[in-house]
Amino acid sequence: DHEVLHAWLHDLRYEEYYSNFQQAGYDMPTISRMTPEDLTAIGITKPSHRKRLKAEIARLNIGDGIPDFKPNDLMEWLHLLGLGQYYDTLIRQEYDDIEYVTGITWEDLEEIGIKKLGHQKKIILAIERLKRI
Repeated sequence: DHEVLHAWLHDLRYEEYYSNFQQAGYDMPTISRMTPEDLTAIGITKPSHRKRLKAEIARLNIGDGIPDFKPNDLMEWLHLLGLGQYYDTLIRQEYDDIEYVTGITWEDLEEIGIKKLGHQKKIILAIERLKRI
């Protein structure tokens, strides 16, 4: 997935932003849901670059990678999101059930140690999907 991101940025001649996306934990499906504010938050400060990136993001035809069903448990859900590394973090905070996870907020993610904006965004989008299922 990182190769796809690098190739996409290379094609746009914005390779200098690769580390911004990578360090913030963004993958292509999550990039496809970015806002101009998200671009600013990861350090893309030139308005013309944000504008072009947002236009290119809008042209991406990528699914969000979030399951359209309620997984059996937290571990399965996190693995489907590609975020299995947060299982222990969530368990330590007693988010040990898929139903409890739906109560997590952006602020909660920060407080419990999930700091990468891309990971936060993916989790929040996935929580919103769980609530609709």
